[in-house]
Amino acid sequence: MNGAKLAGRYELSGLIGAGGMGEVWRGRDLALERDVAVKLISRPGDDKLALRLRAEARAAAALSDPHVVSVHDVGETSIDGRTVVYLVMELVNGRPLGEKSGRAAVEDTVRWGVQICEGLQAAHGAGIVHRDIKPANILLTEAGRIKICDFGIARQSGFQGLTTKGSVTGTPAYMSPEQARGEELDARSDLYGLGCVLYELLTGAPPFSGTGWEILAQHANQAPVPVRTRRPEVPAGLDRLVLRLLSKDVADRPSSAADTAELLRAVVEPADRRGPAPQPTPTARDTAGRTTRTAAEPPGWVREPGPAPGPASAPGPGRGARSAEPPKSAEPPKSAEPPKSAEPPKSAEPPKSAEPPKSAKPAAAAAPHTPVVTNMSIGAAWLGFLLPAVSVSGQLVGFGVMPGVWAGVVGVAIGVVVWFSSLLVGERDWVSAFGALLSLTAGVVVLVCLLLAPHVPWWKACLAGAGTFLALLFAAFGMRRLVTAVSRAKESEAAVLACDVGMAAGVLAAWLLLARTELVVPGALGVGAGCWLLFGCVAGWLMPPRRA
Repeated sequence: MNGAKLAGRYELSGLIGAGGMGEVWRGRDLALERDVAVKLISRPGDDKLALRLRAEARAAAALSDPHVVSVHDVGETSIDGRTVVYLVMELVNGRPLGEKSGRAAVEDTVRWGVQICEGLQAAHGAGIVHRDIKPANILLTEAGRIKICDFGIARQSGFQGLTTKGSVTGTPAYMSPEQARGEELDARSDLYGLGCVLYELLTGAPPFSGTGWEILAQHANQAPVPVRTRRPEVPAGLDRLVLRLLSKDVADRPSSAADTAELLRAVVEPADRRGPAPQPTPTARDTAGRTTRTAAEPPGWVREPGPAPGPASAPGPGRGARSAEPPKSAEPPKSAEPPKSAEPPKSAEPPKSAEPPKSAKPAAAAAPHTPVVTNMSIGAAWLGFLLPAVSVSGQLVGFGVMPGVWAGVVGVAIGVVVWFSSLLVGERDWVSAFGALLSLTAGVVVLVCLLLAPHVPWWKACLAGAGTFLALLFAAFGMRRLVTAVSRAKESEAAVLACDVGMAAGVLAAWLLLARTELVVPGALGVGAGCWLLFGCVAGWLMPPRRA
């Protein structure tokens, strides 16, 4: 077909690409002496395809926008004894956005997204819904301009479409839930496709993967993984906007492409008017700037201070754990100084920390696992039961995980486990059975989640699971020392019990924040560490004073 002339005017010079809707050729308009792109129906016997090509010409011809590929002509002609339908369009020197794999720079993604919105707004203003917004239908010119093409399945207001109600047309990976169900579409369906495109540009992959029907089911029922989970340096505002575009309910999406463009511009606006003085919370803003800014993002893009203080507070337990580790190998000097009361077993000779246990139970040296009830009052044991039960059930109800009755049952069960675990704590124990079990459970949960997550190597999942387990163990040791130092829980058993109370609240808080909110991992860990410290100290202060 190379060299063929259509209607004596358009000379074909090379195949550009082919797809389900036909072939696209480079051509020359001999009458106007200009290069053009010519789209041909690849199966001329299919009347619907021919009609769609004419519909595309009408839809695109109704638009005049720099971000929409212009249509010059449409017609039928005979080539090699075959009748073909052709569409003559503006020739764009560039490439489809989907031609190259991998992640795009954040600033490029936002700039392209704004231009896509401007092209869509022109189409929607003319009453046209594209219905197949995807990277392959978005061209990027050499000058960096976006051009939307392929209105082959577009639907125009007042025009009887070529698909019947209940039929599904489009590309599954970028199809809105209502489009997958064969429902009537409006402009917000194109915005869902835009959300899929932005998601792929930022993460390197569409929001859902699998076979065609699997993808459609996920679009209809499954929430996508937040962008920042796969690429943490993406601004939080941009992550929220992409998730909003991917809302299952059309009412939750932005109302128009113009509004979406303004929201995209707002993500980068602070970079243009960034002053020497940060706004409301300098510390949080500075911290966010230092920890999340990359070379691809200008200063000031991270403008959401919300979880920023979290990472600063999260290392607290870790630092305590690391500084508290040496006493195991250097017991006499470390336990002889400040931590006497916190580490009575490490130096059995000094009478200060050894007297109460020996007077209460002379055989303590021979039987180190003295039950906590012999050293603490019944009130302390009740606190160890009630506080974790209340904190766990309260969080489960507050986050809407389960109704009050079942949340109470789970809370009581956790309280019983914490209390029973305290019975097994001896004077030389630095972590309880509950603390070890919860650390192991958290590590296993992290391991399983990462193994099931796409694009996460198995060895990274194993390292993260083991790291979570060890980090929680050392954090429990450090938190016990801290609780001992600032509260009345001076016995080893009482301090471990108070630490368990905080651990139950803190670990659950971090889990729920990650599962039920858009808070990123560092923020959730910071809040969890804060809850751990708060509940642990409260439990320690409420412990009855040490009995003589």
